[in-house]
Amino acid sequence: MISPVDEIIPDFAQAGANYITFHPEATKHVDRTIKLIKDHGCQTGSSP
Repeated sequence: MISPVDEIIPDFAQAGANYITFHPEATKHVDRTIKLIKDHGCQTGSSP
């Protein structure tokens, strides 16, 4: 698990990721992380 996850989302999106999943514990604001992923054109999900 990488924390904080928000800092690396742009890197994964630029590398060509279509789908980015994350652990909810890796961010303080799950809603903001989801928006950030979608803003980079990727689909999102969370891991248990």
